[in-house]
Amino acid sequence: MIMFVLLTDHFPSAPVRLRPVKVLVYSVNDWFKVEPLWAKLADSSPHSSFYLSTDWTAAWIETFGELLQPEILVFEEEAVAVGACLLVKSAERRGPFRVRRVYLNTGGEDLADRSAMEFNSVLCRAGCEQGIVEALGGYLRTLEWDEFAVEGICPGPVV
Repeated sequence: MIMFVLLTDHFPSAPVRLRPVKVLVYSVNDWFKVEPLWAKLADSSPHSSFYLSTDWTAAWIETFGELLQPEILVFEEEAVAVGACLLVKSAERRGPFRVRRVYLNTGGEDLADRSAMEFNSVLCRAGCEQGIVEALGGYLRTLEWDEFAVEGICPGPVV
């Protein structure tokens, strides 16, 4: 597990209040540790959908996890899990070019095996959206990639 910490201001119209948002990064082999947190967030998040459910995510990990080795990100505020998502890294050919992509949640499978993700977002506790978006952005800036792919995005803002 890797930990990434970003201090964020969650209430821009209120007096400045900084809260640490930790990004805990787990390997796909740690899904059994993260699954209970994921289930709790999926049950309570207003941004949840069937495609972010524990059942869908566990089935996808069982099918593609070993091959694609996604990272499981858990966002914490004050030692409480307030968000989660998967990041899948892949290198794909686009004509003569090799493109490094990072997918939000599921993606990166071979075209013939690609799942149809819908209503994609980040699992997030209500009221924690801004801090999680900033922490995810901060984490993404530490990675090397050419494209950030959010397939099957839900209507409205992601997170």
